[in-house]
Amino acid sequence: MKIADRLLLISFASILLLQIGCATSNYQFGIDQPARLKSSSFRDANFGESASNPIASGGDHPKVDKLERMVQSPRRFFRKVTRRPEPTAAEIERNFNLSVSLSQTYFAANDLTDVFIDVRRYEPAEQWARLKANDEIAPIWKYTGGMLNHLRYTVLPHRAFGRDAYDPFTKTLHLNSAKPAVAVYHASESKQYQQQRFIGTYAVAQRVPLVPIAHSIASASEAISYARATEQTELESELYPATYSRVGAETISEIATLGVFGDISFFEIPFLRLAGRSVGKITGEAVASQR
Repeated sequence: MKIADRLLLISFASILLLQIGCATSNYQFGIDQPARLKSSSFRDANFGESASNPIASGGDHPKVDKLERMVQSPRRFFRKVTRRPEPTAAEIERNFNLSVSLSQTYFAANDLTDVFIDVRRYEPAEQWARLKANDEIAPIWKYTGGMLNHLRYTVLPHRAFGRDAYDPFTKTLHLNSAKPAVAVYHASESKQYQQQRFIGTYAVAQRVPLVPIAHSIASASEAISYARATEQTELESELYPATYSRVGAETISEIATLGVFGDISFFEIPFLRLAGRSVGKITGEAVASQR
């Protein structure tokens, strides 16, 4: 892929980012229900307050923890080189507590209290049981797309990679990054899935080119609109770079794989995603400062 093509792709993504992510002026709480307003505080939210989602925290997993240390070593090295301080244990715990609390409050406001919240957990057997028990997904999708999701969860643990994610096949919000705004973004994904008539079909469709872009944009708009409707100004400011970076990464990688901007190699995709993430973050920070 030529340098000119890369620049054109990144420019295209940045233009798209400027057109999306705007909060809706008439936010709809819940799914097909009358709007209602439930305010909360971004910084003062308390762990475990105002919602009843089932929550579980992970214990020790020597093998997964060893993999996590290996995966996170480049990040720690980069922090050391750039002289950026490592977050303290207290800061990490506080951010995890805030991530859970904000997710609970979002779920309560939208009547999504049947979503599981797993904090730094790695339990393949339990995830498999949740997959089988989820009667909102047709069996054909459970044992195709759902099995692929479960295989990825088992082989590439979210916990080891510090990855937050929402799994529609098990109705589980996985929190592993200790980033509150990212947690709210992934919590908002659950609403995007639950609003679909055929949840399994929509979930499997995320593997079709370009579809993830629309899903990311809808989830970003949902999260930002929710923060604005509940007057959580600081959360809204945090959400712009957090969600725009996700949309930027999805936009560049999805369009690049179609070959619209020239042929690319498999090894270029991670770098293009990183470029998209960076463009998205910068754009989001600019929008947040204007707000």
